[in-house]
Amino acid sequence: MTLRKAIEVLRSHQSWRLGEEDVDMQKPSVVTEAINTLLDFTDSPEFFANMSEKPTDHKDKIVQQVIDKFNQRSEIGIKKYGTTLEQNNNDDYFTHLQEELMDAILYIEKLKSIKYANR
Repeated sequence: MTLRKAIEVLRSHQSWRLGEEDVDMQKPSVVTEAINTLLDFTDSPEFFANMSEKPTDHKDKIVQQVIDKFNQRSEIGIKKYGTTLEQNNNDDYFTHLQEELMDAILYIEKLKSIKYANR
């Protein structure tokens, strides 16, 4: 079993354990194989080499601040919705985007009214 397949199997198994709808139970032998695949990978030298490497901060402080905010936003979303954006394929992202952009336009209009009111 590939590492990617093992992760997919375990994510599906976790979804089933948490009672998510339309998720079938994985065969115990398949779950066992997935666990063994991941455990074998953790025994590899590459795994521990990657564990000790910390991504370096970006040279541009502003860019790093934006990256940090994206990471914080991701953590908030995972806690709030119990899933990652990558795993969630059920939402209507066009509608979400449209609503977010509409809100952004409202915020711009508000900021303009404050700026021009103080002239």
